[in-house]
Amino acid sequence: MFGESRCPARSGNQANEKSANLLDRPAYYLLLLLYIKSIVSLLYQQFYTLTWTIMKEI
Repeated sequence: MFGESRCPARSGNQANEKSANLLDRPAYYLLLLLYIKSIVSLLYQQFYTLTWTIMKEI
């Protein structure tokens, strides 16, 4: 009796852990995407200011 009641609980915990891992992954990818976006925006800003100063000199 006790073994039968414990087995589904364990499988339920494993399912909960798997869903938690799947929920953590999109947040990680979202943070990575925001990080890449910030780097790209900074590079674009540097490029824009550089081209603007070159155009002003010409």
